[in-house]
Amino acid sequence: MSEVSKLAEELTGVNRYVEALRSSAHEFLNKLHVINGLARSDNRQVLAEYLADIINENQQELEFIDDAIKDPILAAFLTGKFSRARELGSICLLISTKLFPIFPTRK
Repeated sequence: MSEVSKLAEELTGVNRYVEALRSSAHEFLNKLHVINGLARSDNRQVLAEYLADIINENQQELEFIDDAIKDPILAAFLTGKFSRARELGSICLLISTKLFPIFPTRK
């Protein structure tokens, strides 16, 4: 594989990772806007329920990914994809029948 091909492959991976982070940041900002609106409206019960839903949703998702995916880059990528799916109002479904291995680092 040529140096240019290796560099292009690395950049593609970085771009995917950046997109996953962008999606997570956008979703986080959207949630902050909702929290701000609920806090300003003094609707504490709805705010408490919304926060509990966010905490439980993310916790279950993160635990699943942490248990199933041992490669940190792949885990971060999938976390971003789950976040992007929620942002788009879609469902991201990952079914695992066994643990994913840690992939060796390319050199």
